[in-house]
Amino acid sequence: MGRHCGRSKARAIATALLIAATACTNGDIGETLRPSATIDSPSRDTTIILGSVVTFRGTAIAHDGEIENHLWDCGDGNGATTEDPGEHEYGSAGTFIVAYQLLDAGGSVSAADSVVVVRARTATPLLY
Repeated sequence: MGRHCGRSKARAIATALLIAATACTNGDIGETLRPSATIDSPSRDTTIILGSVVTFRGTAIAHDGEIENHLWDCGDGNGATTEDPGEHEYGSAGTFIVAYQLLDAGGSVSAADSVVVVRARTATPLLY
């Protein structure tokens, strides 16, 4: 099933619940600075055929300079804790919400999501 993207969804959810969603502030102007999580691959909602892989890559920007935690949820019970978890193969057809969340050193959280639709293979008609 999940290659590289192999952490359990339950662990991902438990980790997310432990993260305090506080914001860091810019002392000069009092403005809240939040980190930025972006899903780079796939760059938009995507459809694949069952048995194919999708490659997950993210970009994390922390305005205080340091990312404390990366958290991916592949939507199928698998996840990862790196910025670029790599290839993932879904074990069944369906629609999966992929979420990428990060926590910066100041305690601020940012999240991004995408949809992966996995379609079952269709039989090729025989031509006579």
